[in-house]
Amino acid sequence: MSLKSGLKIKLLLTGAVVTLSPALLGGCEMYAPATLSTEKIEVHEEPYFLNVSAQEADEEMAARIAHHYARHAGGPLKLGVTYDSKNYRNTAMKASQKAADLAKALRENGVDQVETDILPVHGQGDESRVLVSYDSFSAHAPANCSTMPGVENRVVEYDQDYRLGCTIQTMVAKQVSRPKDLEGQGATGENTDGRSATNIVDLVRSGAENKELGGESASGQN
Repeated sequence: MSLKSGLKIKLLLTGAVVTLSPALLGGCEMYAPATLSTEKIEVHEEPYFLNVSAQEADEEMAARIAHHYARHAGGPLKLGVTYDSKNYRNTAMKASQKAADLAKALRENGVDQVETDILPVHGQGDESRVLVSYDSFSAHAPANCSTMPGVENRVVEYDQDYRLGCTIQTMVAKQVSRPKDLEGQGATGENTDGRSATNIVDLVRSGAENKELGGESASGQN
């Protein structure tokens, strides 16, 4: 075969490939669903409720409640003690004293918002009950997330629905100390940075004279 004939065949083959390429590309799927999770950790709110006998409600229990409250609560703690108005042992005075004692123990353990009340329960008998409730917050991985195979058990198999990042989100959610903080603090009133800056300007505009700042000098001379 001559050099001229070989060059001609090569050009014809190249043209055929160029002609077929758009058709081949047209049959390819250029989009694939993302496998990376972009959702954030979710915060769930649900009521926390405890109902125990007055005998069980002691300082140790108050300390346990205070620990859970410090991590999960987002509002005041409501403390109620029941009594039976027809019973000479389970009286309103006794219930009031029990509520006061528990409220004191809770405050000593860091619970600064305690709302107490006593509740009449007809026919309850000698033993009163202690009721504790507050809004509780918990952190969870995004709803559509699951951990990668082999993390929660020893079964390691291909999971085509798994999205990257879900395992990390799940582990981090379990380690959040105060889940409610993930929702942000909202408006903070006059203690914001903007308010602090304005306070400085307002002081100057008022014409108030700044007092001399005393202190020590490195040379010993004022």
